[in-house]
Amino acid sequence: MKTQQLNYFISVAKHLNFTEAAAENFISQPAISRQIDKLEAYLGCKLLNRNTHGVTLTEAGEEFLDYAKNTVAEESAILKRMSQIDRSQIDKITIACLSNETRIISSVLEIVSQKAPHFVFSINQFTGHDFGKALRSTNYDYYFGFVESLQGLSNYKYIETNTTSLSLCGHEKYRNLIQSMDWDRLQEVPFLIFQPSVGPLLYDSIIQTCKSNGFDPNISAYYNSMEATLLGANSGLGITIIPSSALNSVSSAMVFKEMPKSDGAFTGMIAWREDHLTPSKKQFRDIVLNIFKDSQILTTVTTNCFK
Repeated sequence: MKTQQLNYFISVAKHLNFTEAAAENFISQPAISRQIDKLEAYLGCKLLNRNTHGVTLTEAGEEFLDYAKNTVAEESAILKRMSQIDRSQIDKITIACLSNETRIISSVLEIVSQKAPHFVFSINQFTGHDFGKALRSTNYDYYFGFVESLQGLSNYKYIETNTTSLSLCGHEKYRNLIQSMDWDRLQEVPFLIFQPSVGPLLYDSIIQTCKSNGFDPNISAYYNSMEATLLGANSGLGITIIPSSALNSVSSAMVFKEMPKSDGAFTGMIAWREDHLTPSKKQFRDIVLNIFKDSQILTTVTTNCFK
């Protein structure tokens, strides 16, 4: 039993006329009649009464008509879904991002989705150390992170997206100390920081910032992520220094003050390997370049952003 035979039967049942059904399916009347005969032989029963007065459905034909319509509809749905899945693999964009770059990635993907709704995104979030591993693995199409992460790596192109400075932050109870940046008195306050392995470059930058301000942090705890460090600070367990871009979701109980960029700043980027891009993935790149060229809320692209 073939799907086309079911379509022929449905057509004959609709018109109750072999000639009209044949015309609808662009075949001859004898050809459609032979296909109905084969279908009846396969099923072992008559589906149609044919006589000089016309064509009518038999009792079996009336019941089989529903099965035929459902079968054809299900096959159509299956074919459509399989096509969608196959297409999604073609248009799937895999992204690795730093956990503190959520604002940029959200803004970019919102605009890209409007301009190219066929794209399907797979996003994996990493700490600094693991983000470096992801860059070296080249398993992703695009990387949202800091330019500094590309040190020692080649064959990457990137676009600069933003510059983020460091911020001194802590619970509301430390408001006066944080706002005044009274480093002498801040030395008496417990200092929270993530483990060096979480983000070596960022960790070194924070420690260097402390030293340049004559601040010897009273480190009371090391955390396994920036999010956990912020949670500790939000709970009043101490103060911390963190990239300003990581402060998007802090609670109202948190107080923070952005530090001068001379004390440490990181340049955000979107990076990719040109030799890994399919035509579809290049479309994503082109949209991103236009976003940063046209949008006033994001940094303008300049040619010296590329390496």
